[in-house]
Amino acid sequence: MTSLRPSFAERDSFRSALSQAYADGRIDDAEFERRSTLVESGDSADELREALADLPQPETEFPTTVTRAEALDRQRRGRTSTKVSRRSLFFIGAGILGAIGGFSDGLGGDSEEPAAESTQSQTTDYPTDATAIEGVVAAVKKKGYRDFQFMSFSSGDFTASARSPKNRNGLDSIQSYAGDEIEVQPSAHLGRNDTLFTLEGIDFDLIPTMCRGALDKLGGKTVTRAEITTSGDGEPTISVYVEGDDYGVGSGSLEWTKDGSQLLSIARQDED
Repeated sequence: MTSLRPSFAERDSFRSALSQAYADGRIDDAEFERRSTLVESGDSADELREALADLPQPETEFPTTVTRAEALDRQRRGRTSTKVSRRSLFFIGAGILGAIGGFSDGLGGDSEEPAAESTQSQTTDYPTDATAIEGVVAAVKKKGYRDFQFMSFSSGDFTASARSPKNRNGLDSIQSYAGDEIEVQPSAHLGRNDTLFTLEGIDFDLIPTMCRGALDKLGGKTVTRAEITTSGDGEPTISVYVEGDDYGVGSGSLEWTKDGSQLLSIARQDED
């Protein structure tokens, strides 16, 4: 008897279980990446279970009757009502990274003074300032931009490339330096194979947390930028790039899903 291929909802439950196992410290970086490949390529329930062998299994019955549309709708509702849960996952992950203390500031702790001080003294240091990120994104959206090729946040500077609201076949370069007004310049023709993404579902207020997590995980000196791009399937991801010492030790990048629910990859320059 031929077993059914896993549905979207079934495979997603195994992705989440694997990410939780990594956050709990049950597996290391290499094992997480190996098993992630197995989850993505598994063609049956047994293959998905094998990918999580000796790890906690998700409570999933095969086959599921949940359609892809229903699963996506449930996922969207969950994202709007459980933002605190996603923040909790970052606290769990921080335990592995040895960064619980560093993460606690600015993530809703009892003391509000550190967050206020950070906002006042570094209002345009985007990698550490969620308010600055949200402000510049709101300003860009107000100008009519909806479809983006990339978006980058560095210390003091914001850059993006987006479809022009005046020319559907054109790309505009969008920039803001040191918190100045948004500057827009036509930059290129939109190619047939160029992939764009929308901002729907992107959790911008988690970017500073991702940046702190990347620093602690890689042991680098500073975050050079946080960047939102898409690999070609139209689904954006958030990557954080870290600069290490003069020999490259501590340099690399971490990549997350757009809502911060899953850590997708870790790349270390000093291991190349």
